[in-house]
Amino acid sequence: MDRIRVSEGLQLQMDRLQKSGSFSVNDKQKKELQRILVSLGYTAYNNFRCGVCTRDAMNWLLAFQMRFKDTPKLQMNMVKSLDELTWHELKAHAKAKGVKTYGKNREQITKELES
Repeated sequence: MDRIRVSEGLQLQMDRLQKSGSFSVNDKQKKELQRILVSLGYTAYNNFRCGVCTRDAMNWLLAFQMRFKDTPKLQMNMVKSLDELTWHELKAHAKAKGVKTYGKNREQITKELES
């Protein structure tokens, strides 16, 4: 789904509605809101003078935006062999296993982890 183009002023008022529950939109922003909602298939917003109708329309558009909001993707941690680990990863792995790393080099830590 393509991103919906919402003007900066209308988006600011929608964010304000979401955070505080209040908003202040002018007639130009109401017409823009109606144009966007009609293009999305929501035709119930016809009365510009009704504050509840405007609030419902803004909440509907907010819900639509939240549905298609980019969600962070989970990063998969690939399993690496001990030779592929960086020095810091190797030390963290050894610490998690209870192996002391102070004064030891990579080979000594790897030997202790393998045994």
